[in-house]
Formats: sequence, structure tokens, C-alpha cells
Amino acid sequence: MLNRRTALTLFFFLFFTTNAFAGESAKFGACSITEAGGLTVATLSGNAKEIGSQHAAMFAEKMPGVRAAFANFMPDLPGGPIVRWLVDQAAMFQSRFYEKFLTPEEVEEMQALAGMTPEHEDGYHEVLLFHVLQDIGQKYSCTGAAAAGKSSAFGGPLAGRNFDMDNRGLLDRFRTVFFYKMKGRYSFASVSWPGMVGVVSGMNERGVCVMIFSAKSKNTSFSGVPVVFLARRILENAANIAEAAEIVEGADRGGPGIFLVADEKRISVIEFDAERVAVRSMDNGKVIVSNHFVSPLFSDDRKNARHEQYSDSGLRYRRMDQIIGNAKVVGPRLMLHALRDNWGTDGKVLAFGDPSAISNVKCAHSVIFDTRGRRMYVSAPPYNSGAFAGFRVTKNSLSYVKPLPADKWFDTRDAKNTRVSDLIQERVEQEGLTGDMALAKMLAAEALSFDPENYLAANNLGNICLKEDDNAGAELFFSTSVKFAPDGTQALAEAYSGRGFARERLGKNDNAREDYISALSLGCSEKADSIAWHGIDRIK
Repeated sequence: MLNRRTALTLFFFLFFTTNAFAGESAKFGACSITEAGGLTVATLSGNAKEIGSQHAAMFAEKMPGVRAAFANFMPDLPGGPIVRWLVDQAAMFQSRFYEKFLTPEEVEEMQALAGMTPEHEDGYHEVLLFHVLQDIGQKYSCTGAAAAGKSSAFGGPLAGRNFDMDNRGLLDRFRTVFFYKMKGRYSFASVSWPGMVGVVSGMNERGVCVMIFSAKSKNTSFSGVPVVFLARRILENAANIAEAAEIVEGADRGGPGIFLVADEKRISVIEFDAERVAVRSMDNGKVIVSNHFVSPLFSDDRKNARHEQYSDSGLRYRRMDQIIGNAKVVGPRLMLHALRDNWGTDGKVLAFGDPSAISNVKCAHSVIFDTRGRRMYVSAPPYNSGAFAGFRVTKNSLSYVKPLPADKWFDTRDAKNTRVSDLIQERVEQEGLTGDMALAKMLAAEALSFDPENYLAANNLGNICLKEDDNAGAELFFSTSVKFAPDGTQALAEAYSGRGFARERLGKNDNAREDYISALSLGCSEKADSIAWHGIDRIK
């Protein structure tokens, strides 16, 4: 008779070593590209120049689409094409401050990658810009967690993350798994998109995995080794966490970043800026990561503290801690559930598209790593709702293992309605900023018709009513948002401050003061705090 622990071990062994396709592992040759499980998989082999040239040849047709996605990734700016061109040129110029900190091989690979473009030099600097956006913008909003030892169903480390880029799925169709075999370096697998030479999520043949998370710090120099190349150097050269930390500590770091790192035995979080490095160890066998520093070394950093308070990083961190931190044992299904979570810390469902959710429309990819088994599971589009294709990473090849299941909720009627509501809401935001206000109002109402609990749409309707001096309408729609927005979210704070402003205009000063105080008590939105403080001053 098998005891429970032995039976579980046998189950996981059988489940995760079953091949996903036709009973045998599919192997990739020295240089190849294929489509599998909704993902593109490419194997690159040789020296830096050869790998860059292979990359360019494989993805020449997709690169215009990637460029368009990154163009849409940039924020909308007033002033039209001329202002946008000036901003792009400034960003391109800023990217060159990082160039001198790259190795000759890193430059050579990017140059070879750009060599397939019509204008080689312009193409190279465009590729370089793609690699420093994390350092210049510091705005990616990602959430991750890991467990090891008795807290992991495998005993060995199990780590997962969402990589969110604030681009509403524009890179979905370019999601790619790269397998690198470079002479004199560890082989590794990386999840990104065509044109990306650096690493944002990956694992090497020794079982070391690294995931990057953006952060904010007062110590930012805007020059140094780009974080995506720092992550790649770890995968190419590190056999364990200690060696990974040495690479970070010894590098010329330009700005802040967070790495969730695991090896065969342990998990750690490396938090760093231009001057400081802290290695955060496990707490009861687990770690949680979002986009702010947690280590005591950064306790005096006001920029980090402000980012935790006024961004969605703190809320996502606390929600992930509720799921993973409170679990006795973390297995792949629980990690999958956590990465797809869209609930607030108070038990309310977050609107589809709310950045406060762990899982939202900004997700460029999700990955789960089993470092002891050298397995990685990569989400297929859209977002992280598709099946997670499984791969085993070895020195010479990438092979398939059994995938993790797709999200069944995503295809339900409720899910489709919330997605339609969110897509309409995206158009509302565009029209409200630069377009037709009447159309924006009509679209916001349509968004609410598909999802009456869409507090983001209700807030937009409230703001439109304020612009039209329809204060009674504004009060009504902000009240809808107050009813449905989860506690601690920026949307709730802005609903309180917006309703307070509407009530102030209607002469309901006592009710307005209560709303302003409610907004300030949340303390999570700079916009709401500003409106509330000015409102309280006016009605004293």
C-alpha cells in the first residue's frame, strides 16, 4: 500500500513526464522554428553573429508587426506626429547611454539581428531601444511567486510569473520560446518576442531560472547594463543563486530592478538599483514579488514607498500573498490558479482590465518553472488563458512535456461579456482623451450594458458627466463604481473623489466631505488625493 506522499510523488512524475504530442518528445535541431500549442518555438545555435543572423532570417516577416506593437505601447501624446517623433528620438538617444556597458558579443548579436533590415544602422539602434525600455520606462507591472522545500509539491523550487507590459495583448501573437545554444555558455530557454535578444523570463540547462520585474528607486542613473542583458548573463553563466547574485553585484547597474531567481534547491529575490543590492530569502519556503522593493535595505527609499502606495503593485503583492503565502503546499495547479486570479483582497471580483488584478489584459506571457525537473510551462494566447505548453530544457535540446490546462472560464458567456465591455472601455478612454466626448459617453454606457458591474466604465461615465456639468448623472455613475469597485483600488478612491466633487457642485457639502475623507482614507491614488484635499479646503 502506497503512503500518501509516495502516491503524490508518483502522480506528479507520471503527469509531468507524459508527452503532449503523439506519445514521443518532439526535438528541435541545431537551428529551427516551429509552431506548437499556440506558440512559436525557435532554436538558435552558434556564435553571437550566427545566432543574430538566424534570428533575423526566421522572424523578418514578423518584425514590422513587433515594431507596430511597440509603437502602440508608447503613451498617447498631445501634439500629433511631430511630438511623437521628438519623443521617439529622445528615447533612441537615451538608449545609447547603455550601449557602452554591453559586451562585444551582445552588440554583435543585435547588429546581426538588425542586418536584415533595410537601414542597418537605424535598425540596430531600434533593436537597442527595445532592450532598454524596461530601464528607461520602469513601468512594466508584473506579479510572481515561488515555493520550495516542504512548501513545494515537488520538493524542489516551483516558480511562476505574469509578465505584464501595459500593451493590452498587442504582443500576444508574437509570443515566442527561444532556445539558445551558444558556444562556451550554458544553453537556456527564453520567453519573449521576435527582436528580443535579452531575457525577461527564462531557465538554463542547470535549472537556474530568472524573471525580471520593474521597480522604482531614488538611485537611478539611466546608464549601465540593461536589466534584460543582466538577466541573460545569469542564464548564460550562473549554475546557482549565489553565482546569479555575484553577476548582479558585479555589474554596472543603471537603475532599479527585481529578479525572482531559483536554482535546483532554493529561491531568492534579488532587489537592486544603481548603488545597492539586496538578496531576499524565502519566508516559510515562499517568496512573493510585484514591482516594489521589500528588503529592509530600501526602507528609506521614498520613491519606492510612493510607488508601492500609489501604483497597483502593493495590491497585487497582497493578493498573491493571500493565495500563495497562505497555502500549505504549492503545486502547479495552485500556481496556475494564482496567475489567473482577478479578485481583490476583499473578495470582490476586479473588472477585466483593472491593473490591480494579478491577471489582466496587460499580460504578454505567463511562465511556471519546475527547476529541479528542468521544466517550464508557457501560456498560449490570449493573455494567460490558453493552455501552458510544457518544455524540458537540457544542454542540447528543448523537448515537449504534458501541458497545463487552458482556462475554462475564459470561454463562458460571463467572460465574453466582460471582455466585450473591456474592449469598448478601451475605446472610451481613447475618445475621452482626444476624441468625441458624445461618442465616448455612448460607448461607456454600452460597456456598462454588457457588464453592469464594470466600475471602470462607470467612473468614465461619471467623469464625462462632470465635463458636461451633469452633476446628478455624475453622482449616479460614481455611486455605481463605489458599489462595485473592490477595496484598496485606485478606481474606488477615484469614484469617491469624483462623487464628492459632483455632490459639492450639487450643494451637498456634508456628503461631499464624507466622500473626500473616504478617498483619502484609501490613500492609493494621487489624483483622488489631490481632488479630495482641494475639495475639503473649499467646503470648510
